[in-house]
Amino acid sequence: MKKFFLLLILISISFCSFSQNFEKNTEKIKKIYVGNDFFVDYWVNAPDGMDISYFSRGSNVFALYNFPIKKSNFIFAIGAGLSSHNIYSNSYPGVSDEGKMIFNKISDIAVDEKDDYKLNKLNVTYLDFPLDIRLNTKKGFRYSIGIKGSLRLSDHTKYKGDDFKSGSNSTIKIKEFNINGISKNRIGITARFGYKWINFYAFYSITKLFDTDLGPEMYPVSIGISITPNK
Repeated sequence: MKKFFLLLILISISFCSFSQNFEKNTEKIKKIYVGNDFFVDYWVNAPDGMDISYFSRGSNVFALYNFPIKKSNFIFAIGAGLSSHNIYSNSYPGVSDEGKMIFNKISDIAVDEKDDYKLNKLNVTYLDFPLDIRLNTKKGFRYSIGIKGSLRLSDHTKYKGDDFKSGSNSTIKIKEFNINGISKNRIGITARFGYKWINFYAFYSITKLFDTDLGPEMYPVSIGISITPNK
């Protein structure tokens, strides 16, 4: 977490230095700025024994309306988007006696103590409202830092594999919606930097995935790339 905040601070400092060292960007700024982020979620504070895949992939789509800041290279933008986050792991969600969401290793709850499966994930989809401050340089480099609030649209688990509940060798599919305890809203910090239409992307969620005392105190740190074809 400290490294992530350090990265954001360095990007903020870069705004000032680059605005002084680069000539004014004279290209016409488009009103609508659209993009697609592809990332991997690293879930911080995951429960003990929960082995989360290093490739818990997700994605965002977004559209921002640009407001150039006077005659500077800086642009303020506001907009909306959709984001999808996933937890691919060896654990299946359940509810404790106290009503708290917990994750049990499939091998621990399986009748035959096996965990043969092809897919096991938890997905959460959000409606996002991002705010960005972006620096466009004359040479095509882009730097932005922002914040976004989100409303949860849906959540579900998806499992495909051996029937761990009965111990049979038949393949089953399980999809469950409205997982207990997932927070209805969140807020996080975003950062992008790169060249023209391709950028490095990072997101840090300030709020936890589950409401207090209703689930593990875990939250995502997302790292990936951002594609912005219209700059």
